[in-house]
Amino acid sequence: SLKEQFDAATNVIQSLPKKGSFQPSTEMQLMFYSLFKQATIGQCNVSRPAFYDIVGRTKW
Repeated sequence: SLKEQFDAATNVIQSLPKKGSFQPSTEMQLMFYSLFKQATIGQCNVSRPAFYDIVGRTKW
């Protein structure tokens, strides 16, 4: 099922070793984070972070 596929993909991403042979870029990590949050929580419902919070704004 779709939920099982989502859970399996989430487990693969979350279990990647910190110092393994595959190191996703910051951009790729943020993309995975945004897709995970949208799938598990839904649309963003918090105010936009300050302009100097680059990572926070990207996550937003």
